[in-house]
Amino acid sequence: MAIRTVAIKIRIKTPNGKRVYANPVYEAKGRLKALYARVGGKPELHPEGVYCLRYGAKWEFLGQATDVVLATKLRREQELEDASNTSAPVTPITQVGPTILEALDNYISKKAIMDPTTGKEALAPKTLSHIRGVVEWFQRTCGKTYMREVTGEDFVGYFAMMRTLAKLDPKAPDHTEKLRKRNVTVKGHYATLRSFFKKHKINITDMLEEEQIPRCRGRIPEAYTEDELLKMWKAARPEEKIRLQFFCATGFRKQEVAYLTWDDVDLKTGVARVTPKQGWKPKNKTSREVSLPDWLVDLLRERRAARPNDTWVFPSATGMPARKSQMLYMLQAVAKRAGVRGRVDLHKFRSTYASLLNKNGKVTVEEISGRLGHADAVTTRSYLERMNQNTDRARQQTNETFANLA
Repeated sequence: MAIRTVAIKIRIKTPNGKRVYANPVYEAKGRLKALYARVGGKPELHPEGVYCLRYGAKWEFLGQATDVVLATKLRREQELEDASNTSAPVTPITQVGPTILEALDNYISKKAIMDPTTGKEALAPKTLSHIRGVVEWFQRTCGKTYMREVTGEDFVGYFAMMRTLAKLDPKAPDHTEKLRKRNVTVKGHYATLRSFFKKHKINITDMLEEEQIPRCRGRIPEAYTEDELLKMWKAARPEEKIRLQFFCATGFRKQEVAYLTWDDVDLKTGVARVTPKQGWKPKNKTSREVSLPDWLVDLLRERRAARPNDTWVFPSATGMPARKSQMLYMLQAVAKRAGVRGRVDLHKFRSTYASLLNKNGKVTVEEISGRLGHADAVTTRSYLERMNQNTDRARQQTNETFANLA
């Protein structure tokens, strides 16, 4: 066990200009609250603060990245412990090298800053939090300490535990869809763990049999019919209607609509843009532009005139970006009033947008891909092909082909 002789301090500037050392402020699970110092027993924000480690008579300055500070602290404690254990017993080979949590701190600290060699951007705070949560949960589940101790059985047990915690009822009418969603979650955790262990030269895929690797069945994209859309427009209140119409006419994702500002909307050219914001980045980290229909531009122009001081185009009641759950509940309430049955969700508007553009016949797959923000046209083409199996055109083709065999 590491010797706890390494202390974290934060150097701050007092109102009279002096530089002093203070204790940092911690959040849940022992994480540092970035750039907060405890002064007079109370937490204070100090943007100019610099973290440092103190052990013995030595001071080591580490900058402002909290993950780097915690990871370095663990390394220094281990070095001090190794130096003190001059006659340590022989350690099993599986207990050599970094522990899972030490490796995690190092991994997160590297992902939290841009790679100057490759130019790869830093991961978003939400993504870093997800990675930390997955690895910590896996470590608690398997009970192993060191990276080399982990076996294929540990991963199989972790995936089984995730499916068990879902408490799925095979007799429930929506069991198939809930099981599919759970398998999507398990596959996502597998991908996160695979990337983490691969970075430390451990290939977990080689530890698993083919049937033990998590798989998930993709859901066939569905689109709203024009009749369903018109029913919802009729049943919606004015504020609900313009929000749902924007989803339908742009193909934007939920978060892209939530984080849309008036600076992103050019009412002169009729263009809406997806751009990164403080604390949020678009999927694939790419910005894009989408042309708006004239009738929607007119509605947005009226909305802007009525809300001249708003920052967000479709804010929540508190004036902040709307949460995904808020927008989904709004859609479900409108669909219920309109009598629209079947699967109802916001992502279905993206399928509707792609389907309507493809049905128009004047928009190429590459153009649809760019407007949807897909990584490449191959994704869009597969998306459309799967969806086009349940259309009037596909039904007509089938009837014409097999008409003589009745």
